[in-house]
Amino acid sequence: MQYASEDISGEAFMKRVQERMKLLDIQPRQLAQAIGRNESTTKNIVYKGSECNRLTLILLAKALHTTVEYLATGALIADAEETITLTIHTPEALAISQGYTEVRRTSRDSDLPIKSLPLPKRLIQSHGVDPEKVRAMYVNSDALQGTLDQGDIALVDTATTFLHEGCFLICIRDTVIMRLASPVTSGFALTSTNLNIVGTTVTVDQAGEMNSTYQVGGMNSKGMAIVGKIFLRVNMNRL
Repeated sequence: MQYASEDISGEAFMKRVQERMKLLDIQPRQLAQAIGRNESTTKNIVYKGSECNRLTLILLAKALHTTVEYLATGALIADAEETITLTIHTPEALAISQGYTEVRRTSRDSDLPIKSLPLPKRLIQSHGVDPEKVRAMYVNSDALQGTLDQGDIALVDTATTFLHEGCFLICIRDTVIMRLASPVTSGFALTSTNLNIVGTTVTVDQAGEMNSTYQVGGMNSKGMAIVGKIFLRVNMNRL
């Protein structure tokens, strides 16, 4: 998406922040407390155009009940009632939260550099996804480098627990992986963009299930389950 230079200027950013503060009756001291910065630093950001890093931008959006994109560009919507704030999980923690308790943790949510991300509901709905079924995941693997880079935030539709063409979060025994799924004659090929990772094929029966014992929310007899479909990438380096 292309933005007009006047919409992404420092002056426009300060104006949007100040408008939200006025609308919500938030004083600089209150805002500083909400984003975990001292008052002088906060005033410099709000009134003097000091540099604002991506974490501070996310915290400002959360404190002002709006979205990162609105503050940064003026695009989409400003009102918090039309946004949803998603807690960001590691792939393993996300799988465990969906009931896959066999998964072995390799990292924890508390170690992530970003804890939450506010997004407009209509952005999610534009992909045909129920916002209540969406979970946010921190990409900590290079398995899909170029499609999902390390440090990206991936949005996962947990209502989609069957394979079709696309990008999926998958449990295999006690491990959580991200793979691209493509239909082949016998089922689906699960591939990676990393040449050092070997792909595999999942066979399905005539009903389209991976086997007769497969159940939503549980592993099949081969120790495999679909946690959800990754439908949107948020590149944090561009915020």
